[in-house]
Amino acid sequence: MIVLDDYLGIEIDEKYNLRLNGRIIEPKVRRKKDMEPVLLEYDGEDEEMYYMYRGIFREEDEKQFQDYRIRHDITVVPNKMVGKEYNKTFGHYHPDNYPELYEVIRGEAIFIMQSRDFKSLILIRAKRGDQILILPGYGHVMVNVGREPLITSNLVYWDFESDYSVFRERRGAMVYITEDGIKVNDSYPLDFEIIKLEAKKIFEENIYKEFINNPKKFGFLKEKFNF
Repeated sequence: MIVLDDYLGIEIDEKYNLRLNGRIIEPKVRRKKDMEPVLLEYDGEDEEMYYMYRGIFREEDEKQFQDYRIRHDITVVPNKMVGKEYNKTFGHYHPDNYPELYEVIRGEAIFIMQSRDFKSLILIRAKRGDQILILPGYGHVMVNVGREPLITSNLVYWDFESDYSVFRERRGAMVYITEDGIKVNDSYPLDFEIIKLEAKKIFEENIYKEFINNPKKFGFLKEKFNF
């Protein structure tokens, strides 16, 4: 059993069942056959690839999350390879360019962020305790490049549906992260720059505690950036 947060009372067992203060939370599971449109290589086999747990909060905090229309999620991406490619999430954009805030709870990740015009690509390497702001207007993918399951939390505006269409139509993000390095996806225009960054801690507390203590700080997550 992995204890993620004593404050929240979150545990995840070896079968990726999440328990919140003893209550089992069912994940949304993304399978390999669902990931086929975005994979560098697909072998026709099927298995569970990653797990998404939506609306994770203590009962006493529920009203605050609902009042501010902010959602707290947990995502688990097991450490495995798909051919030469590291395991990853599908990738999506947000309508109205809403930002999002992530924190790595366990493991090591590379966050791929790409602009809507495909002229800018940002790769952010993050480790346990790092916090990552997904910029308005940027599509994003999480890649597990570590030796253990990648576990992240995130805060995001509650009232929209993610758009997966660009990643589906273009067979993934602008690059694939593989054991041989970065491989460019030629389904995109090739005249873009790559910016490589190291993540860091933005807030003193983890993002859940920071939201509970200072919810007004997170009003920017509900801002529409229509540019």
